[in-house]
Amino acid sequence: MKHLKKISVAFLALVLSVTLMACGSNEAKEENKSKDTEAAAKLEIKEKMDELEKKYKEYNKAYGYMTPEDFKDYKSDFNLLLLSLEGDNDISIDTNNTNDVSTYTKKLKKEVNSLTTQEAEKAKKRMVNSAIVYQSTLIENVHFLMQSTDVTDNTYNELNTFVTINSAKDQTNDKIDKQVDDAIKSIQDHNLTRATDIKNEVRKHSEVYTEEQIKQIDEALNYLTTSLREQIDILKTFKSSYVEKDLSRDELLDSVREGYNTGAKMIEQLELELGVEV
Repeated sequence: MKHLKKISVAFLALVLSVTLMACGSNEAKEENKSKDTEAAAKLEIKEKMDELEKKYKEYNKAYGYMTPEDFKDYKSDFNLLLLSLEGDNDISIDTNNTNDVSTYTKKLKKEVNSLTTQEAEKAKKRMVNSAIVYQSTLIENVHFLMQSTDVTDNTYNELNTFVTINSAKDQTNDKIDKQVDDAIKSIQDHNLTRATDIKNEVRKHSEVYTEEQIKQIDEALNYLTTSLREQIDILKTFKSSYVEKDLSRDELLDSVREGYNTGAKMIEQLELELGVEV
């Protein structure tokens, strides 16, 4: 019996040792898997930087600078990568200045190259976070569009500016007609195009937003752009050649305000849901 007992104890010891070895082996596998994931993230971030550099060279090839359309695309990609890295805000791209863009691109590359594997893994996750994507690619255009649509804004709203200028002094019909034309052109060229830019960016990063969020953005844009087009209609009523139509200025203005208020409220709700820092 003693002999059998010794065998049992030995067998038990063997089983325990195998089990412990198996546990150790599983832990090692998990650790290796984690390291592989982090290494892959670092490689992916570097590839994003390589793609950005390639775009920079391609976009500057024809003229030695970026066209406005190319710059919009480059700016959103650059700022998304920068914000995902939680990098230096001083190198965030705002304007199409060739020297600045070149300098900032080089600085961003240095930040990418200095990333630890853990930082790269965090950056990779942030790049597909809807709040981060919104913050870096949409918020500037969205807020500009909202400001320029708000008829109480005396800085960016063309209708407000026109009325303010012409209520202060008498103007000839020719001067008023020109001011109306200039204001309408500004709305069309600067304000309504922002809505198109926003839609393009949403499509570009559609995978990070839910269908409901995309629908919410589209509806908000429809309200804001309708308000802007109605402001164009109001501006036309000040032209010397204007022929009065069914709706009065006051009725149009009520609709303008309602469109802005509804669109702005939808944007505010979306940003609250996303957890965007405004």
